[in-house]
Amino acid sequence: MALRYDPASSDDESSVEDAPNYPSTFDELPSEASDDSDEEDEDDSSSSPSEGSEGESSDEGESSDSETANMSLSERLALQQEKGRVISKDSTSSNRKRKIKSMLGSSKNEITLTSPTPVKPSKSSSKSDDASKAKKKKSKHAPTEVSSSRKAFFDRGAPTMNNSGTKSFGANMFKGSVDPRFNSMSGSMNADNFEKGYKFLEQVEEDEIKTLKEKIKAGQIKGKKGQKSRKRLNTSVDDLPAQQEELKRLLSQRGERHRSQIERTAKSTVKKKLRKNAENGGSAYFLKRSEMKKEIVEAKFEELRKRGGDKAVKKAIERRRKKNSNKDHLKMPSVRK
Repeated sequence: MALRYDPASSDDESSVEDAPNYPSTFDELPSEASDDSDEEDEDDSSSSPSEGSEGESSDEGESSDSETANMSLSERLALQQEKGRVISKDSTSSNRKRKIKSMLGSSKNEITLTSPTPVKPSKSSSKSDDASKAKKKKSKHAPTEVSSSRKAFFDRGAPTMNNSGTKSFGANMFKGSVDPRFNSMSGSMNADNFEKGYKFLEQVEEDEIKTLKEKIKAGQIKGKKGQKSRKRLNTSVDDLPAQQEELKRLLSQRGERHRSQIERTAKSTVKKKLRKNAENGGSAYFLKRSEMKKEIVEAKFEELRKRGGDKAVKKAIERRRKKNSNKDHLKMPSVRK
């Protein structure tokens, strides 16, 4: 901080007379330092054409000087501190003057000296350091030691128990809401018990098929009679294609269910037959795949005869014959021309 010398405050007249002629204010500082005189002379001789630009900058400096001429040194320093400009303590007077000239040009009232900003370590370097620390092990057979606070610590392929109905959330395993009918801990699915439990759905499906057939029939009738029937069933001609597709889907679903029922009944019949033979003193044995297939086909036709009579059996045989003939036709060689 610049000091202000006041000769009137001293009691000793000799000391006042012998005191050096120090500048009383900041504006009285010499514009040129003794150390820089030679450099400034060289600059003046080399840069004589740029005197016009220096004049303009000096005019700007004079305007700024006139604004702060009436302010004391303490007020100026307070104003400079508000602007965030601080004088470096460890810098010399000559370096301070050079920095003032380089930053402010011809203006002598503003002093701006920047201090070096501390360099923060990058995140990538810290991550690499953590990785290097995690890799260090006492022995190559020892497990890697990693902090449990890391997010990826629990996502490293640890076995979970989702098959048993539990859910994993980080390190915590908790029981979720699971339907016991579809839980693996309840055992394997028994199709016969499932059909017995949901037997009422078959009747609902039959009623839906019957209603769709009536709507399709009403949609195909023309004239006033068809309009009355469609109005009674709350349908229209535009709904006819969608109703036909829905009827086709329900019939296919019903046929697939009947076929699976017949196949399961046939397999259970064969197993009961073998078990009864073993109980009566016969040898217990397992049929070959081909023999089991024959027994199942015979049991299927027997079940069809019970449900639909001989007509259903003939229809099934005709369908199978047609299917096999198509396969044989594809295998036959083409006629030579």
